[in-house]
Formats: sequence, C-alpha cells, structure tokens
Amino acid sequence: ANEALYSIAGRYLRGYRLNLVLITAENFKAWVAQDSPGEKKPRHLTVAKPDTTNAAVLELNKLLLDGFETRASDLHLEPTGTGYSVRYRVDGVLNEIANRIPREQGEAIINRIKVLSHMDITNHLTPQDGQLKIKEGELVMTARVATTTTKQGEGAVLRLIRNRSSAAPLAVLVPDTRVIRLLKSVAKHKQGLFLVTGPTGSGKTSTLYSMINELNRVDVKIISLEDPIELEINGIT
Repeated sequence: ANEALYSIAGRYLRGYRLNLVLITAENFKAWVAQDSPGEKKPRHLTVAKPDTTNAAVLELNKLLLDGFETRASDLHLEPTGTGYSVRYRVDGVLNEIANRIPREQGEAIINRIKVLSHMDITNHLTPQDGQLKIKEGELVMTARVATTTTKQGEGAVLRLIRNRSSAAPLAVLVPDTRVIRLLKSVAKHKQGLFLVTGPTGSGKTSTLYSMINELNRVDVKIISLEDPIELEINGIT
C-alpha cells in the first residue's frame, strides 16, 4: 500500500520537483499532535525512507537485462505463497531461475512495471495491458506487459522486444525455396488475407516484416497497423 501511494503522488503531482518520504502511523500521529492549536509545531520531522522503490528499479532492470542476454522471449513474474517465481521462456520453453524474489520485493517490482507501463496502479482486480521502455546504459529495453490477478496476488508477463535495424529478405528468411516461392506469390496478390501463426519466438513478426519489405516499392502505398512498432522501414506508414 505504501508503494502504491508513493507512485500515485508522483503521477498526479507532475511538473514539480518532489522529495517524497514515507512515514509510519506513529510519526504521523505525533506530527498531527504537535500541529494542534496551542502547541508548537516542530520545525523538522526526521523519518526513515524505505528503499523498496530503488530496489525494485534495480531488480527490474537486472531481470530484463538477464532476459535479453539469454535470448528469452518472455519474462514471467508469478506470485506464490512465499514470494515470486521468475521464469524465462527461451526457444519456446519456460525455465525457472533458482532464487525466488521475496514477496514484498516482488510486489514492488510489479508496481514499478505498472507505473512504467502507464497502467492503473490502484487496480489489482482486473488484467491490464501496456508497454514499457527502460534504458540501461546504451541498451534500450522494450517490453509488452500483461498483468494477471491470482489468489496469491498480481503477476505479470513481459514480452521482450528486440529492436532490429533491418528486415531479412525473403530469400534468406528460410532455407526452403518452396516456402520462399509461396511467400513471394502471396505478396503479389492484390487483395486477400494472409495469416501468420505459430508459438512464441517462431518468427511470425520476422516473416511479416520481410513480406512488407518485399512489397515496399515507390508505386505502392503501404499502411501497417502495429502495436508496438518493432521495426521502422522507410516508405512504410
């Protein structure tokens, strides 16, 4: 609850330089008592500021960085009875890391994810979707986020997005020349619907970008609907 209040104040008091602190109920009552009529209000109130926010920032950055370095397509944060489990999906298979995150720290990380994804941090009962972007040194890490509510608490799944500089030509997308001929044939149709399906990390987005690149000519107007945009191609709206 304290973490949520801290984030709410930061979101609604924009445009100001803030130095927020969290105090205990006892300190608050003491402050109110000192501010009562006939009593002198103390000039300063010294309180200890928890470091859960900074810890959540550092831990989330580390989790994302580990995911990108291990070629993971997804990061799963799931609440359990005693804490949060962390699982990475690599080559379509989920793998759990050995160390689980303490419950309080896990909740702080989930809240941090919701703030960065522009979600409603006061809503803990319904699923939410969003997107976040974190810069760690020269690396920009982007992820699509979906939260879920379980009996044990809130969980989140982050789809890690790797920014690419160019789309692979269809000729080098797959080794099977029959598939390449089929894709080129589909790309030449004037109308119709082309569905690309498959499990996570199988190359659906890569295939679609390669086909868009195949169609990209001066005499053709192309408008794509993407959320998020993973690759910007000149000539495509």
